[in-house]
Amino acid sequence: MDKEREMQQRETLSGRALLGLLFALVLLVPAGQALALDDPRTALDDYVNAPDAAYGFEHFASLPGAGYSAHVFSMNSQRWRSEDEVDRQLWSHWLAVIVPDTVATNTAMLMVAGGRNRDLPDLNAGELQLAAQIALASNSIVAVVSQVPNQPLVFPDAVEGLKEDSLVAYSWDKAMDTGDFSWPVYLPMVKSVVRAMDTVQTVTPMVAEHLVNDFVIVGFSKRGAITWLTSVVDPRVRAISPGVIDFLNVAPHIEHHYRAYGFYAEAVQPYVDYDIVRRVRTPEGQDLLQVVDPYSYLPRLNRPKFLLNSSGDQFFPPDSARFYFKELRGENLIRYVPNTDHSLSTPDGSVEDALASLLTWYAGILYDLPRPTVEWETTETGVTVVASPPPMLARLWRATNPEARDFRRDTIGAAWTSELVLGDGNGVFPVTVDEPPSGWTAYYLELIYPGAGGLPQTYSSRVFVTPDTLPYELSDPLNDPKGKGFWKRQIRAAVTGHGQATVDAETLAGYFPIPVFDTHITSLDEAYALFFGRHEHGKGEKGRKDKKRRAALQQCLALRLNVAHGELGWHTSLEIEGEGHHHHKHHDDEIEGYLWQAWQLAHDAYLNGHPKQAKRLCKAINRLP
Repeated sequence: MDKEREMQQRETLSGRALLGLLFALVLLVPAGQALALDDPRTALDDYVNAPDAAYGFEHFASLPGAGYSAHVFSMNSQRWRSEDEVDRQLWSHWLAVIVPDTVATNTAMLMVAGGRNRDLPDLNAGELQLAAQIALASNSIVAVVSQVPNQPLVFPDAVEGLKEDSLVAYSWDKAMDTGDFSWPVYLPMVKSVVRAMDTVQTVTPMVAEHLVNDFVIVGFSKRGAITWLTSVVDPRVRAISPGVIDFLNVAPHIEHHYRAYGFYAEAVQPYVDYDIVRRVRTPEGQDLLQVVDPYSYLPRLNRPKFLLNSSGDQFFPPDSARFYFKELRGENLIRYVPNTDHSLSTPDGSVEDALASLLTWYAGILYDLPRPTVEWETTETGVTVVASPPPMLARLWRATNPEARDFRRDTIGAAWTSELVLGDGNGVFPVTVDEPPSGWTAYYLELIYPGAGGLPQTYSSRVFVTPDTLPYELSDPLNDPKGKGFWKRQIRAAVTGHGQATVDAETLAGYFPIPVFDTHITSLDEAYALFFGRHEHGKGEKGRKDKKRRAALQQCLALRLNVAHGELGWHTSLEIEGEGHHHHKHHDDEIEGYLWQAWQLAHDAYLNGHPKQAKRLCKAINRLP
């Protein structure tokens, strides 16, 4: 750009920049207190809808492109947590708005991107190049909001700045430990996207002389999860395309992951490090999933969706859609891109196949072009796929691993091959896939339709695996659980220094905070108070109930300490008969199943006013083996 043209552009934009600042609230806002949310059923809505004076934006630059203009804004979306909890409370983002010379629709795409906290935008970022391509091909405005989440973030109890999955796992751990469901970082990530929509709708009449009425949200990986959740809370979302986030219905998905591999893949290690994977079945884990798992919001996930997934994802087994896809409401299309990994790139680094699918689906949403319905049913020998209308082409993709139920591209390479499949002419495709001589075969049917601009629309069934067996069991060992008295002595020794300690004070302190039913015991001092503190129980029936509740909390805290100490785990198999003898046995205390199921029984009993039953259950488990 020559200097004269640059000066003209700056003069033209100066008025727009000032006008943009009229919409900006104060960008430097005093630190406030963190918003605590204790109801997981409403935490997402409550957090996103809470007013936040930190929101504001200002114009940074406008740049010409070949057939489009790019307008970059600095946006503050919110404050998250307090200054005592994190080094950076104010979330700031670069927001780019790509406006093609021809705009033919009032629907815009909003792409949710990641990236590190930075003082200047990366104008050469791949997301911006992709946004420009989509804007030109679709004649629509495309915006990109970056730094979702703001990262790295430094917390006083973390050894280094956290980003991506480590940040997510840390925040989930905090939510489970404290019962404060404003902790999951997904919440401020969603609010970032909502504020980006606010900003785009405000600035587009100024910089592009166009109105944006609604949005198609696109995001990948963790940003894919945020794409799902944004559609839950904001009616401006017309459709969504979450990519490579094949994890809805998290608890059975995690168990399936382990039972398929016999280990947790390296990609999910942060969730192992923070013990998320083993706690999702606990009451606090289930509360967390009410907030962060899109599956918890099924009735509200009713907008058109295009799920763009990888056949060889490092995070998710390829048949993960079995746990949720058929339960989705509304219009639902899915595609697995063969021989890709979590990046959706082929071995040569190309993402063109995935991009073409996204673009043709997006054009169909914008201009109400015909889109198919694709359904399937499993059979004894495979699957029958029914597509309406019939596709112009169908391919069966398959890959075999003779040694493991593992189809990650890192493991098997570019092993997926295809063959044409003929249907009955009416869109019905019976598919038979034989079991391999050894190992497992994964397969799916790909359906190709004509699309806008000469590009094909490509969709698929979900992935199936034959034989549909899981080679591993998810189980924790049963070692030597200790009774309430043991843990009472350990707590006394750690706090007062009196008595003999088997578990050193530092180790014991590291087990806290510990949630026990509706009580979060945050420290050794609180545990000491539970066992040794003076308690005013009152008189009569109330006093008796208070004593029973305290006794249950003591016994069940001991159980949680046994779990923390590795004496048993949430997937330890139990078989316990009810206490008592002969006709006086407590049959409601009989346990056969995993520890997490027994704990749920104790949890429900306690909350339903039966602390004595909860105490008996915990005591029976503490007496094992």
